[in-house]
Amino acid sequence: MVKEMSWDPITRIVGSLGIHTEIDFTNQKVLKCYSTSMIFRGFDIFMKGIDPRDAHFITSRICGICGVTTTAHARA
Repeated sequence: MVKEMSWDPITRIVGSLGIHTEIDFTNQKVLKCYSTSMIFRGFDIFMKGIDPRDAHFITSRICGICGVTTTAHARA
């Protein structure tokens, strides 16, 4: 049985993020999965050339949504 599922908006992200999937429950496989966003933040553009180890320090201070979690992940 293949089923399409969507979570849109994901309200913990200011209502701007959606996740859309197509799942085959019989074979327990995800056939398609993609995200959509209505807000352009441009992180991928201004982070070009920046050391990836510094990304969590820079982006967490701009966005403010996941600063503590991002720092914890970076230290792990």
